[in-house]
Amino acid sequence: MEQKYDYIIGSFSDYNGILRGMIIPSKYYEKALTDGVGFDCSSVDNFGRIENSDMLMVIDEETLISIPSYFFQGKERKYKIGLAICKLFKNGTRFKGDPRYICEKVEKNLNRDDMKARIGGEFEYYLVKFENGKLVPVESQRGQRYFDILPGRDKTTLFGIEVCNLFQDVFGKEVVEKEHHEVGPAQRELTVKYSSPVKNADIFLQEKYLIKKLANLYGWIATDMPKPILGLPGNGYHLHFSLHDNDDKNLFFDKDDKNHLSQTCRYAIGGLLEHAPATCLITNSTINSYKRLGESEAPKLLVWGYGNRSAAIKVPTYSPGKENQARLEIRWPDSKCNPYLTNAILVEAALDGIKKKIDPGDPFNGNTYHEKNLIIRLPSSLSEAIKAAEVDDICKKTLGNEIFESLLELKKEEVKKFEKSSYEEILQQEYELYLF
Repeated sequence: MEQKYDYIIGSFSDYNGILRGMIIPSKYYEKALTDGVGFDCSSVDNFGRIENSDMLMVIDEETLISIPSYFFQGKERKYKIGLAICKLFKNGTRFKGDPRYICEKVEKNLNRDDMKARIGGEFEYYLVKFENGKLVPVESQRGQRYFDILPGRDKTTLFGIEVCNLFQDVFGKEVVEKEHHEVGPAQRELTVKYSSPVKNADIFLQEKYLIKKLANLYGWIATDMPKPILGLPGNGYHLHFSLHDNDDKNLFFDKDDKNHLSQTCRYAIGGLLEHAPATCLITNSTINSYKRLGESEAPKLLVWGYGNRSAAIKVPTYSPGKENQARLEIRWPDSKCNPYLTNAILVEAALDGIKKKIDPGDPFNGNTYHEKNLIIRLPSSLSEAIKAAEVDDICKKTLGNEIFESLLELKKEEVKKFEKSSYEEILQQEYELYLF
């Protein structure tokens, strides 16, 4: 290990989904792997108080990836760097507030019930820069830019190719399913292959880190801010989700149903829709998140449909009748979410629907953006999401009472910072909190 890397960056996610970490010389890698490395958890929002602030981070070796040497070019040499996700320990036991640990417990409960979840994600982001003090995309032409590859106008396809190449080198050739230009100028989307809830979240955090580092080399900023520029489409994080038994049978598939959708899947949709407003505390966790919802293929109404991108939950219809393609596309989360908490809360919501046999109603076939009569909606602000979470026990059940109250406190403080802000503008304060 000492020969392979000069340093390891041991990392973990805070409640806001921000990757934090420290540099560990390779000489001390084995110690970080077994005994862990101590740090001050009181300096991470709501992780602990100063009078009880010692915490250990222990590297999970299965998450260790190699960072390209050109990412860390010093004055005299390039450095060989590894990046790993860590488990957090406090007072000799796993820290129950570690978002990754919360997701691990949900995954273990699934396995205990002879089930497993598959989750894949579509990560949207913008490539931007500051020009005369104003944030602008690195491409100037607006309009419908979906799948744009036109030379002269498209300036980001090479970046997308480098992202694919980078991910194949780091994660293996099967991880990236596709990458393309999205609707906004200099907006791109990366789709990664499904995996377990925890592994999907690990890869999501590492992919954001790598994309942002690569953008820096171009002199750009890769931003996952939900709505970085008003008037342009927002950045969503669409999750593809299915449940399977231990024999890998897809529990969402029914060959005898005319749409090949099982009753179990319908109940899962029912649970997801019923708990959606409360889940937004986690899946859409910023003030800026609510400037995205309801515009440019970002849902607002709590309906589901077949192939309907205006719905909160879309049942993909690309390959009808194929068991391995039966899944749900959950469309309200955004790219700034904490992936561990997001995966955990959505799995729990789906399971609650299955347990209680919640009827999702009929699929919606219309364009929800033109619908005036439906009143069941996603929250329109972080304040509304907080209120929804307080009256629905799904967040408390998933996180535990202490961590739920801590997250509520954190988000209420965030709301206070923006009490006088206008929906019609994006404040400098939002860029400071959410741009990077």
